[in-house]
Amino acid sequence: MATGINLPSIIGASVVLWLVHALVLHGVREAAYINTILTVVKVIILLVFIVAVLIAFRIGVFTADFWGRMMLVEGSRPEIFDQVKNTMLVTTWVFIGIEGATVVSARAAKREDIGKGHGYWPAGRSGDLRAG
Repeated sequence: MATGINLPSIIGASVVLWLVHALVLHGVREAAYINTILTVVKVIILLVFIVAVLIAFRIGVFTADFWGRMMLVEGSRPEIFDQVKNTMLVTTWVFIGIEGATVVSARAAKREDIGKGHGYWPAGRSGDLRAG
């Protein structure tokens, strides 16, 4: 089974990272336009996935040992609670950072102030965030 920690994955992630970086440097308006297009594509993919799940869903497969009782060791609780809790915690921390920065950046008086708020970005240190 592939883990995603291999040379093609690293190269692919690097290419995507540099493309996003170039897009943001090119201009905020262009980045917002591309972001809108990608959001529409994501929603379409999500809807197709939901339709596929509704067509292929089998209740017997879904409910077979749902709580993991076959793997349950005496005195311990099923692992599903830990899995749900850990997934929720990671998702919460990721979106707090991303959405917080995005929402607040819309209120900036000047576009160059947006980059200054992220002191760890090279563009933020120099204040060189080019607007389209």
